[in-house]
Amino acid sequence: MDEQQLNVWNITEQLTKARVIKLYGQVDNKMAHEVCAILDVLENDAPGEPIKLEICSPGGSVLDGLAICDKIREISSPVIAFNTGYSASMGTAISSACDLAYVSENSYMMIHELSSGTEGKFRDMKSAVEFDEKLNKHLMGMIAKRCGKTYEEIMADTVQDRWMSAEECVKYGLVDGITPAAKKPTETIKKFKKKLEK
Repeated sequence: MDEQQLNVWNITEQLTKARVIKLYGQVDNKMAHEVCAILDVLENDAPGEPIKLEICSPGGSVLDGLAICDKIREISSPVIAFNTGYSASMGTAISSACDLAYVSENSYMMIHELSSGTEGKFRDMKSAVEFDEKLNKHLMGMIAKRCGKTYEEIMADTVQDRWMSAEECVKYGLVDGITPAAKKPTETIKKFKKKLEK
C-alpha cells in the first residue's frame, strides 16, 4: 500500500468511526460493495444509531445502486442523505431510499427516466428493452413514493432531464430540507480578522 492509498484508508477509517459514508462518483459494483460493507459494519457496531450518507454522484449502474438502496432499508440504523455538489440519476434514487434526505444550499439534483443501450440478437434486445421498462417503472416508483407523487406524474416530469436547485428539491419533495448553516464562533473569526488587518 503506497502513501496515497494509506492516507485514503486512514481518512475512510476516521469517517467510519464518525458514522459518515462518502458516496462520491460513479455508482458501480465496487462502490456498492464498499458502501454496503460499511453500512453493515456500522449497523453491527451500533444498531439503530444514525448514519450520515454524503452523496455527490452523477449516477451510474441502476442494479448496483439498488443494492445500496436495499441495504439502507435492511438495517435498523436510520440513514440520512446529505446531497452536496450534485446528485443525479441513480445518485438521486439512492437519496430517495434514505430515511431522511437533505441538500446543501448550492447543490443541484436531477431525475430522469432510465438510460439504456441494447445490442445483439433481436430477441435478446427485445428482452433487454422489456427488462429496462420494468426497471424504469421500479425506479420511478421509488422516487414517486419519496416525493408523494404518482408514477405518471414522475414520468411526465422526466421527458427530459429535470435539474432542480436546493429550493426546488424541497418543493418537489425530493428532500426534507436544506442543510442548515453551521453556527461558527464569531469571536474567533473577529480575532483572526484583526490579526490579518495588522
